[in-house]
Amino acid sequence: MEDLSVLGASLNAGAGMDVERPWSTPTTGGATSGSNKANQDLVEDVLRRHAKSPQPESKRICKMLQVILDSLEHENIEPKPVALFAALVLALEGTTKSKDSAVVVLDQSALLYLLEEAANVMPPSAVRLKFSRSVKVVCAVLEARLKDEKPNTQVLKFGVGSLSNLLCGLEPNNFPSAAAPFTLLLKFVMHGRPKVRKRAYAGLAKVILAMQDTSALQLASRTVANL
Repeated sequence: MEDLSVLGASLNAGAGMDVERPWSTPTTGGATSGSNKANQDLVEDVLRRHAKSPQPESKRICKMLQVILDSLEHENIEPKPVALFAALVLALEGTTKSKDSAVVVLDQSALLYLLEEAANVMPPSAVRLKFSRSVKVVCAVLEARLKDEKPNTQVLKFGVGSLSNLLCGLEPNNFPSAAAPFTLLLKFVMHGRPKVRKRAYAGLAKVILAMQDTSALQLASRTVANL
């Protein structure tokens, strides 16, 4: 995509399409004050860390967040973490259909940062509902960026963070569906760039901790042993 306005237009155009309905969350009653606080904290926390930063990466994260929020507002959707997560996956998926460029990579970096933040505050049960599609998109972006002549460190780092947070929400009895994404995460543990490698180590530790006392841990251990 050439700029953020194009992203906003594509989100608004696609938000109401039937193909996106699997992302809808069934209504289970009114939101609690705790969930409202989480919704507010997610957006405010990102803005608190980046809104006043002069760094181009921070400015793009804030612009991307605003595009997502505007898209949700256009559809009268409350910006809960689950809604933000769904919109971010849709936007990230859109970048995979665009011709690769420096702008696309920067978009992906910002989207992956926000996706990692959203997944981090979502209940594991909510992540599980969206696991298959979201992990497929994240892996597609990471694999594409690994093929770049000079991979962008930020996009790899945030992609690894997103991938690990998604794997933390995995249904314990459904590890076979996550074998390929888990293997991809392991590859980043041996990545040549220290920042990427450090994020992969931290992410792997979180995933292993989330698998404790489940059948997935044994299967994950076999995957590590077979590398």
